[in-house]
Amino acid sequence: MGGRATDAKIWVMSMGQFMGLFDHEYLGIRTTCKMHHLQYAEYSCVENGKTTHTAMFVDLLGYYE
Repeated sequence: MGGRATDAKIWVMSMGQFMGLFDHEYLGIRTTCKMHHLQYAEYSCVENGKTTHTAMFVDLLGYYE
């Protein structure tokens, strides 16, 4: 998705899930050797055809549910 913000900058975003085999400990989360999905959202500001700002949010808290 994308659109123009109130400051006239163009922002685009994508969201989805990273998928992978959890076979090593990560951030204190124990290994399970099972497939897991980790939700993410990424926002990028595009100015003059170039990405100038990027923010990425990864739902580590939702992983524990």
